[in-house]
Amino acid sequence: MDKFTNTPTEIDNYVEILNKQLYFAVIKGKGTTKLKSTMDTFFFSIDDELVYENYYCDFGPLNISCLYKYCCKLNKYLQYAKGIKSVVHYTCSYPDKKANAAYLMGSFCVLYLKIHPKDVWKILQVVGPYNFTQVGIQHFDLIFPDGTTPPKDILLKFLSIAEMAPAAIAVHCKAGLGRTGSLIGSYLIKHYRMTAKEAISWMRICRPGSVIGQQQIWLEKIESWLWRTGSQYSYSSDLYKNQSRLVTNRTDMVEHSNYLKTSSEPPNWKNVALGKDKLTQVKEKIIRNYTTQGDKLNEIKAARYNNKIISKEPKFSYISQVT
Repeated sequence: MDKFTNTPTEIDNYVEILNKQLYFAVIKGKGTTKLKSTMDTFFFSIDDELVYENYYCDFGPLNISCLYKYCCKLNKYLQYAKGIKSVVHYTCSYPDKKANAAYLMGSFCVLYLKIHPKDVWKILQVVGPYNFTQVGIQHFDLIFPDGTTPPKDILLKFLSIAEMAPAAIAVHCKAGLGRTGSLIGSYLIKHYRMTAKEAISWMRICRPGSVIGQQQIWLEKIESWLWRTGSQYSYSSDLYKNQSRLVTNRTDMVEHSNYLKTSSEPPNWKNVALGKDKLTQVKEKIIRNYTTQGDKLNEIKAARYNNKIISKEPKFSYISQVT
């Protein structure tokens, strides 16, 4: 991407669409900053000209009339500036305006420049992995179809990334339904010993619609496997090794050893037997003298429940009635 002449300081980021002819830029702030054209560069913005008429909280996309006006305008600018100036379409950093501006530029690329939509998306991805790594954030792409459940390799890779991360992690889905929730739910079940229903409930409280349809059934099917691998992970960690007593007797040790042998591979995604009762019995023996974050969460839940019962005791108050 070549830098156009005398880039204004107001521009936060930009991408080249046509070699030294057309650029798409995002300026700093959410205000109404106006960029002045120069001898070498022509700047224009449609943020205040082509405005989406929303019905409620929707913000786009702009209708086909706006797209037609934009294409006519940009074609005229390109013809006028051909061989003389670079044309820069800039937009503010406000998410709604930026999304609509990117939609217009992307549509122009498909209609007039004959660029494939997938390639247009890559071009307009102004904030990408490169920007993350520049500020010390590791970036991973875990790609699988929208609305589906993650394949085995994706799930194992996500769990590995989350377990090896030295700091907080952010899980983001570019667009779609349930992909982040399915992965986060798997982590909650494995490391906090939640049931699938508990994990789904908590995620839906945090963000409604985070797990939908077949993803709910999928989490329930792999619940027992996640519990087993979670116990194995805890058992092999330094915290587990520092415990003076992990099992009560030789019988428990043999049972635990046999139990862990079956946890190295994920279950058959299509047909999984949960076996919750047996798993719970073994799990209780293993963690009898070990308190985890999941145990602490359960204690907090129990304390809240007790307080709720106490608060239900009848309270008397005097009410004055005005007639």
